[in-house]
Amino acid sequence: MNTENSPGQILKNLSIIYSAMFVGILIVVGIASLMVGQSFPELPDNPLLDLILLYIAIGLGLILIVLAHGVYHSRLKKLPQNSTLLMKMKIYQKAILTRLALIGVATLISSVTFVITKNTNMILLVAITILFFIMHRPSKFKTAGELRLNAEETELLSQN
Repeated sequence: MNTENSPGQILKNLSIIYSAMFVGILIVVGIASLMVGQSFPELPDNPLLDLILLYIAIGLGLILIVLAHGVYHSRLKKLPQNSTLLMKMKIYQKAILTRLALIGVATLISSVTFVITKNTNMILLVAITILFFIMHRPSKFKTAGELRLNAEETELLSQN
């Protein structure tokens, strides 16, 4: 079996991509926190604008998280159960990457809103989106459960 396209290698690549995205999110959140603490020329204080941005960030965050969940499950529903493990893994890879990207965008929007409004309540929204990101970390057991793999197929996920 070609190890570059083996199910185990696909899962390993997903873990690497997940880790890179997670570190990127943490860097963005860290930079946002540092920027809020610095004394930059501030925009004129406009509570209405801050409130509008806050509602937009919350709304987009919720929409993106729901969309991430929906797109992920709609892609997995299209998965024919009689397909090969490699085909299942390729469809799973697309689904999980889409989910992680949408959750990452929600975190980015929340972080930017935090920088603009300097509203510390936005930290809660950032934390929630990071929590969703952590919850959807790809692993052998989650993959086996989501794809309803048998014991033999699950064991193939461990092989690179």
